[in-house]
Amino acid sequence: MRRAVESALVYPASARASGQHGRARVTFDFLDGRVSAVSLAQSSGSSLLDQAALATVRSANYPAPPPELSHKTLHLSVYVEFKAGQ
Repeated sequence: MRRAVESALVYPASARASGQHGRARVTFDFLDGRVSAVSLAQSSGSSLLDQAALATVRSANYPAPPPELSHKTLHLSVYVEFKAGQ
C-alpha cells in the first residue's frame, strides 16, 4: 500500500518552489483494489499539501488484495510525506 501511494505522489510545483514541506495522514477504506471514504486525519500544516495528499491516495494504483482479504473492506491510514529532494 505504502509503495503504491509513494509511486503516485505528485509534489505540487508551487509548494516545492515556496519551500513547503510536511506530512499528512490520510485515512481511507480499501476494498478489492479500490479506495473510498478518503479523508484527512492529520494536516501537514499546508492546505496545498493536504489536498495533494488526498489526491495521491485517490489516484494510486493499488495491488490486488491477497485472497484472504478479498471482498473485505479494510480501514487504513497512511502518511503522505512531502520533503525536499522529492
